[in-house]
Amino acid sequence: MNKINYTDNFKKIITFYLFECPVEDVSKRGKTFKQIGWKGSSRLRMLERLLKNCTSINEENWIICDKSEVENKLNNVNGLYYIVCSKSKSGIKSIIYAIRNSFAHGSFEVKNIDGYNIYYLENHHKGHLCAKIVIEEDSLLEWIRIIKTNPEYLTKKAKYKKEKEKRIKNKQTK
Repeated sequence: MNKINYTDNFKKIITFYLFECPVEDVSKRGKTFKQIGWKGSSRLRMLERLLKNCTSINEENWIICDKSEVENKLNNVNGLYYIVCSKSKSGIKSIIYAIRNSFAHGSFEVKNIDGYNIYYLENHHKGHLCAKIVIEEDSLLEWIRIIKTNPEYLTKKAKYKKEKEKRIKNKQTK
């Protein structure tokens, strides 16, 4: 393991994922997904799409599976960045919980590769690997911003953008 470099970005990441973890019944300091507004399966699917869109992890390397399958699924991962996580909660909640646990138990490493900080995270439970995640620091920071944003705001923003595009298109056709 390399020495921990307490940069401002690292402090933001640790503060959110460890101390303010939004998974219910995990942290007393932060708001839960529900309190932020991420409640119900459609909102959680929306959140998953948003998080996927701001990372280098492709669809094939975003794997949520049973705990017994984690190590086997890792053998089939292609690419530098990936998430292989056991499903103990909903997919997103399981991933955020796994990130939290990797920091809480010191099972992580940060490497600078070509000027980018890459986080290598592992979550173990009773000697079994439950999750392994390789993700860019920028993605972890962007996830914080997205998760902390009330989905009502994001929905209104997307609707406004579509309406604006429609108005512009109508002006151009006249």
